[in-house]
Amino acid sequence: MGDFNLPLKDQTDPDSISFRDILSQFGLRQHINETTHKLGGFLDLVITADNEQVRDLKVQPPTISDHAYIQFWLPHLHSQPLHAIRKTRGWRSLDRRMLSDALRSSQLSSSPSTLDAQTVDELFDLYTSTMNQLIDTMLPLRELKTRCRPLAVWFDSDCHQIRRRSRCLERRFRRTRDPADKLAWITQLRALHQLYRRKEAAYGENLVQRNEKYPKRLWTSISGLMARHGTFFPTASGPILHGQ
Repeated sequence: MGDFNLPLKDQTDPDSISFRDILSQFGLRQHINETTHKLGGFLDLVITADNEQVRDLKVQPPTISDHAYIQFWLPHLHSQPLHAIRKTRGWRSLDRRMLSDALRSSQLSSSPSTLDAQTVDELFDLYTSTMNQLIDTMLPLRELKTRCRPLAVWFDSDCHQIRRRSRCLERRFRRTRDPADKLAWITQLRALHQLYRRKEAAYGENLVQRNEKYPKRLWTSISGLMARHGTFFPTASGPILHGQ
């Protein structure tokens, strides 16, 4: 979207033809087909990917400004975040002494003669049902809503290993609060981010090299990466205004 000082209204003009060729080469589409300036011409353009649909595009005549007032809607440019519901227990708050007392007063602590009279399957069932009942009473299940974040395309086994090591050192520090453990964790985090940057840069360079002879494919790939990062595109539909 922007102000282009090109004679696009004249389909036979060399500059107009070159501009349309560039759009086609990079898989883009221009949506304005009426005058947008008080002196005439298609100066204010709306350009999107050729597979994107622009809705309710309106070009209002110039009033205060010498350019037209353009309003349109774009659909979602990337998928909405996905969430999952998982169930968890607060194991850290488990009262071990209370659990021990409950086990002693349960059927699992019956006399040996009573337990010996049961089969192995019955003993397993007794253990499972008793433990489930005690845990459900002391630590009831809680539902947590978490966001599903897909891994980056460049995230490989090296990234997985160093992330696992970083989380291990983080848990150790949070458990001990030792300054040495904190230093080890921070050092590992720095190494993790350095590796991530190298992997992402290498992937981007390889992507450009593979598609350097195919501009449309290269543009589509880079556009997809930018959308996944969520830096350059909005997350929801909304009116877009341009002009005065």
